[in-house]
Amino acid sequence: MNPTEDQRSSRTESVSPHRTEHDQPSRPSSNVDPEKNAVPDQSTEDDSHPQLYNFWAPELAQERKTYLAGIAKLTFLIILLIWGIMAVYWGSLWKANTKTGELEAWIINRDSAGGTIGNTTISALLESKLNNEFKHLNWQVIDPAQYPTAADVQHAVAVDEKAWMAVEITQDVTARLFTARANGDASWSSQGQVMMYYSEARSNTAVPGYVLSPTQQLLTMTFSRLASQLAADYLTQIAGNATAVSALARAPQTIANPIVATPENLRPFNQPVATAPTFVGLIYIVILALNVTLGNFGMRQAIQSKLKISSLIAMRFLIPITMYLVLSFNYSMLNLPFQLDFNGWKLGYGAGFMTFAAATWCGMVVLGLIIECALCLVGQQFIGFFLIVLIIANVSTVVLPTALQPHFYRYGYALPFFHLKSIYTCIIFNTGKHVLILYHFGILWVWFLILGLTFPIWIILERKRLTPAAKVAAKK
Repeated sequence: MNPTEDQRSSRTESVSPHRTEHDQPSRPSSNVDPEKNAVPDQSTEDDSHPQLYNFWAPELAQERKTYLAGIAKLTFLIILLIWGIMAVYWGSLWKANTKTGELEAWIINRDSAGGTIGNTTISALLESKLNNEFKHLNWQVIDPAQYPTAADVQHAVAVDEKAWMAVEITQDVTARLFTARANGDASWSSQGQVMMYYSEARSNTAVPGYVLSPTQQLLTMTFSRLASQLAADYLTQIAGNATAVSALARAPQTIANPIVATPENLRPFNQPVATAPTFVGLIYIVILALNVTLGNFGMRQAIQSKLKISSLIAMRFLIPITMYLVLSFNYSMLNLPFQLDFNGWKLGYGAGFMTFAAATWCGMVVLGLIIECALCLVGQQFIGFFLIVLIIANVSTVVLPTALQPHFYRYGYALPFFHLKSIYTCIIFNTGKHVLILYHFGILWVWFLILGLTFPIWIILERKRLTPAAKVAAKK
């Protein structure tokens, strides 16, 4: 062995004890986490990737039965909703054609006693009440002395809203026509001799079709027949009278078409954008209130069980009302870029906007509190059903005038939608008396007072009902 090999061998022997100690098979140390070296548990892997089945698999029999039973119950509840609640809306419309006789209408005859035009007009309108061919109104002959001028009649229709339409036969119209015809007065105008006053904005869904159209159609036919009769009588009378024929030639309108019923829309529905706040927008107010209620419901779960009942009531009452104040002003300002005229009532644009916003706030608070109380009573799972009930019950009473609906729908006089719409139309179109706005606000405030007084009761009952359930859940 050469020296180099001896040195190498000695070095190997000197380090071999150290290497042998570390090269031996390692044993588990007590400081090593056994879970890191453990073989993956098959059950854990199965839990993270559960086995999936076909819907009709036998393994899912119980779950499938529970699911289908729930679907059947839901379907049954919706069927009840269709027949019991949605039918209310259908019912608000189906009698309209036969109940036009409930709409008050006036005849004011200023024609001279025995005047042909006045008597013919009165006879045609009164006889229409017995003729099912027309959608007749409840025509009443009114003493002209009660309303001496046309302005008085217009005020009664547009402001006092005592009648849906007033037909006014102007002063001595028959005598004036005969004089104009005999004298060949070319200035005679068939317009403005018989006036029809109405207020479309009072109910833009009913007035055009149920008030104006049938009346105009009836009077057009009546005056057409009257013109033919008068022409025949007069031509027979003046036969061979060259002077009379010459005068008639100067004013042919006095015999061809001497009288036309002239409509005058005292409150036109001339802002199409107003359909949004006065009808569909009422539903949107309910939806906004629902979102506030449900959002508040979800976000208060972590804190409400730790609050005293007084604090819980105050939180659920005051916070939504504050939110509704902000939302109502934003809802009102939405009308500004679309140029909704808040000065239709002629009391100032700013005053109109603030009154509109105040009414929206009151309505949103009332509807929101109604939903909040319903949430306490029926729970979150049924609040959708209640929302449909709330909307349909309110909408059914504003789609048409109450007079065109069965008597059942007179409950609408107590609901928020009716009073909100009345305030809106007064501001935008100047319908009705301005003082009645206080009445409509008063009804909304009565709702607020009743809900405010009963609100704590529903919350206390809700807490008592939920407390046992919470204890059971905690034990589990």
